[in-house]
Amino acid sequence: MFYQDPRVRAQSGNLFIFNEDGNYGTLEEEKKDLKQSRKRVETMNGVFLQGGGAKGAFQAGVLYGLHKSGLEFQIASGTSIGAVNLYFMLTGNVEKLREVWMNVEVPKFDHDYANIDRVIDNEPIIKILRGLPDNGGEINKAYVNHVLVKDCKVCEEEKEIASLDKESRLRHIKYSSLLPFHGERKDSREKIIGEFNSEKAFELFKRDVEQGIYEGYRLDGGIKNNLFMEPFLENRVDKLYLIVFKRDFSVPDEIEKAYGERLSVICPQKDFDRGDTLRFERDFCRGWFSRGEDAAREVAF
Repeated sequence: MFYQDPRVRAQSGNLFIFNEDGNYGTLEEEKKDLKQSRKRVETMNGVFLQGGGAKGAFQAGVLYGLHKSGLEFQIASGTSIGAVNLYFMLTGNVEKLREVWMNVEVPKFDHDYANIDRVIDNEPIIKILRGLPDNGGEINKAYVNHVLVKDCKVCEEEKEIASLDKESRLRHIKYSSLLPFHGERKDSREKIIGEFNSEKAFELFKRDVEQGIYEGYRLDGGIKNNLFMEPFLENRVDKLYLIVFKRDFSVPDEIEKAYGERLSVICPQKDFDRGDTLRFERDFCRGWFSRGEDAAREVAF
């Protein structure tokens, strides 16, 4: 008996394939899409997610846009806000990634920017991550880094978190995104944002470390290494995507040498302003998320 797939219909000499949404294309187009899908699955892709606080809205927009385009990542590395965005991808919560960044609440100075034990408290975002279900994302290996202050020295530590339980994952992400703080409780939120300079903050942090103030602390991985790409030297991928925050970003020599034309650097069309690292404001984050989506559309894969 001849069986005809109900999705297949003939029209003007061509076969059309109807999908579940009622949309259709020719049989040749369907074959082409299937071939491209298989190629994406067979290709091992990696993504590096730089640290940068609220600038992570752009990064999240790129991730969301690439995901919607069908690009999947099997290995990822991230530091600071990159580690936070990585967790959404690791647990298969891409739509939630968009929802969170498009609905950022203006931080309250008396909590989010308070001088709590000499750090900028990141518990609000960790609380959001803790509430996410594990839907099983496409990432098989996920690396994050942080620094440990020991014997008045700053030492980098890294961890592959995909193999860990939920609370262990969150603990390492909290370390990776916990910034030192040098302001005063009386400082206004506007002053903290306007005058924040990560390079200056890290220099002050080094001074405090030498004085033993941060002994035993585990803090933001970007303090020591905001270009945390070493996992991709140990775990080679077919193509490596770098989502960064500067137009004139310079790829580390070792990564350039290892990947060459298999590198794709995704950066914003304009640079961020000083203070944007702490600008967790709805309009700011929505705007940069959308710019990230636009940047993703320009990526060839």
